[in-house]
Amino acid sequence: MRTLTTQTANAFTAAWKGGSDRPMQRATIQRLSVFSTQYDLASTSQLQDIPSDAKGTFTTIPFAQDDQPIELPNIKSIRWSRSVEQEVATMTMVLWNTEVLALGQAPEANANAFEHPGYFTPGRGLGNTVAEYGQSVNAWQGVLVPDRIVRTYEGYGFDGTVAPEADPYMYPSGVWMIDDVDFDAQGLITVSCRDIGRALLDQIAFPPVVPFDQYPAAFSTYKQVANPDIIVPTSTWFRPAYETDSNRAYIGKGLTDHGYQYVDSKGGVRGTHYGKYAFDGTSTSFWISVGCKAPAKAYSFEWIQGKFSSRPVKAVQFKVWGGPYRVYISVYANGKWQGRSNVPYNKTNGPGNIDNGAKVRFVKMVYAKKNATVTVALPATYTGATKIRITFTNLYNSGNSTYKYRAGVYNLVTAQATTKTVDGGTHTEGNYGDYTDVVKWWLAWGGYHWPSAASGKAYVTETDGTKATMNPVSNDAVLPAGLGAVWGDFENTGTAGKVDLTLDIFDKKPLLDCITYVRDIVNFVFFTDETGGAVFRQPNIWSIGNYMSGSNGGPHASRTSSVVDLGDYALLSLTAKLSSKSMRDNVFVANVNGRFGAVAQGYNPYPSGLRRVAGWTDQNFETEDECQVMADLITVRQMFQYRTDQVTIPGNPAIQIDDQVRLHEPMTAETFYHYVKSISSDFDMETGKWVYSLETFWLGEAPFAKWAFDPSTLSAATQAYLHVLGKI
Repeated sequence: MRTLTTQTANAFTAAWKGGSDRPMQRATIQRLSVFSTQYDLASTSQLQDIPSDAKGTFTTIPFAQDDQPIELPNIKSIRWSRSVEQEVATMTMVLWNTEVLALGQAPEANANAFEHPGYFTPGRGLGNTVAEYGQSVNAWQGVLVPDRIVRTYEGYGFDGTVAPEADPYMYPSGVWMIDDVDFDAQGLITVSCRDIGRALLDQIAFPPVVPFDQYPAAFSTYKQVANPDIIVPTSTWFRPAYETDSNRAYIGKGLTDHGYQYVDSKGGVRGTHYGKYAFDGTSTSFWISVGCKAPAKAYSFEWIQGKFSSRPVKAVQFKVWGGPYRVYISVYANGKWQGRSNVPYNKTNGPGNIDNGAKVRFVKMVYAKKNATVTVALPATYTGATKIRITFTNLYNSGNSTYKYRAGVYNLVTAQATTKTVDGGTHTEGNYGDYTDVVKWWLAWGGYHWPSAASGKAYVTETDGTKATMNPVSNDAVLPAGLGAVWGDFENTGTAGKVDLTLDIFDKKPLLDCITYVRDIVNFVFFTDETGGAVFRQPNIWSIGNYMSGSNGGPHASRTSSVVDLGDYALLSLTAKLSSKSMRDNVFVANVNGRFGAVAQGYNPYPSGLRRVAGWTDQNFETEDECQVMADLITVRQMFQYRTDQVTIPGNPAIQIDDQVRLHEPMTAETFYHYVKSISSDFDMETGKWVYSLETFWLGEAPFAKWAFDPSTLSAATQAYLHVLGKI
């Protein structure tokens, strides 16, 4: 909910809306230039299982746009729609495509024209348009095109002497990105936009959006775990001699664009990264593999192999270049490769369908973090061993050449026997403490980063060239130290998953899918507000009142018990509907493997004996309490679908989605508080019409005596969870 000036509040309630209080909308357009902030995770302790030297990039769309906006003239109409069930809002603007001349001013060379038609067409003044139509180049050439940023403002009355951002009669109604621009022969321009949540659909969870050093993205909760055992050889580490590697399969095969450039006659990539460098005892030279076109396909396996005279092998130590990797360790002893399972390699669809020889048996599989030294005690002592091989998959994105995904090794040694010492200590692993942390990372990568005050980039360029600075109050502890925050309003969920959010959940999916996956786990709402800020929180259904949103957006500083009362003076139309379509008599939620589950009784004020059941299974539910909380929250959401209203009122910038309003109308016996699920605004400059169409659902009269639901009927686990969040 937004605070209105007295003038706007009076204009909304006035019977006649004209003169100085007439409905008005303004808009600006500017070139999109996404600003990037580089970060180094060495500056934070928040991501303990990410390599300390990992680097990445956050991006921002709302801030640091240096292009000076231009106010859009000739607005004919603006229509926008925003909903808590529609993560990306939409807006359509229609403009008249002509420059209106002042009285007495002559048009361009075309004497038959009364004005300057086609004045805002991007190609005006190009090619034959000069000779044929007398059109000349103007300041609007190349302006109204896709991917520009449009900011819209609405209100009653306006001050044309100031920029839209400074107009005291105006309120922001959206930050939009242009999808399409249609120019017709009747002189109209139709601009179709979505809010900046579109960037979360356009970008996928893949480099460079997800930084190379944090790809593939996966999340696990902070936890204390025992330090690994200390493995020490009983004698010195033994260094094998280099024998061969997977690069050699490509020698002379003509794959000239494979690898950095090609594989030379000794298997070296680019002539500087031979297999022998993995066995030379230095930490400056290293072997790297040829490149693969994907990191984790069936053909994405690269290996290096050492040899020695017959000897026992009990342990292996190696230092990797790049990473993280999955590593298979193979030992050749007594004339064969040991172990019972093969490395899961398949040459099909690999470079040239050439078999690089990776499919041999292995004795152990381990994980290696980026640039880590890994010490592994093998499951047995293998006597008569003559070869050692390590095979890599989940290859590292080196960023070099078309085929970027590679493996690399600095050193590889073995030991005949080892001693093992239990460390006894513990350390923290994991990379998030609350589900909201995960959402913030996706947003910071995807365009919602709020640069820190120290960066000097937390500004919005206004139409008059002013750079209006909005520094974060504090840097968000979730992000690397000192790097600012995420633009928007966030509520912590009070919980984190006991099961890792694995890479298969997110990899190569739109960032919006990554966010909505988390949203669905905790039953929150997610949308982008009028200032381009992300909103992630529990739906506003637990008590009377609204979150207060400042004109600049960002974190909501307070909550009010006030709501907008809508009575006869404001109701242009109202339809109340009762529906059983979403009603279920029972709701079950279970772990995907069926180990945990819970059932909640659905909402049905007039039981009929029908047995309607809804269900949901997910791997992230790990206890019966978690399943019960989600089942209860689903029934609450379904309850609100029973009674809904469609309401039309004059435009009112105070009302936002996720707000509450109170309706008063005798024919439908309305005196109730309602939750605003969606708003569609329709403004027409020709008729002066500006209306909001609200879609609401019934909350009741008083929490929780005459409310749509009573928290005391929810399970003890759900009540405890809501108490933690401060909802009841």
